Amino acid sequence: MYNKKVIDISTKMIPEWLNKDIEQISRKEEVSAKPGFIISRLYNQYSPGYRHLFTAMTGNTEWALIARERLNYIDENLDLIVKHLKKRKN
Repeated sequence: MYNKKVIDISTKMIPEWLNKDIEQISRKEEVSAKPGFIISRLYNQYSPGYRHLFTAMTGNTEWALIARERLNYIDENLDLIVKHLKKRKN
């Protein structure tokens, strides 16, 4: 199991963009959203879709790179994000 001190330090070091996205998703939902719901919204936000198509049509590849980096971060730190959401809820 994880050391509690390491988890506390790690959850404080979550990137600013992730905190803003979580806050935005939580604000849109009237009920307190569960971690699985928030994570699925994060995946939907950065997964390939219309936003990728529109940026590709204009020749701008910056959004695709940012979205890929953020999806990788979410995938690699899924346990940490869940712990952060539970800690934030309390």
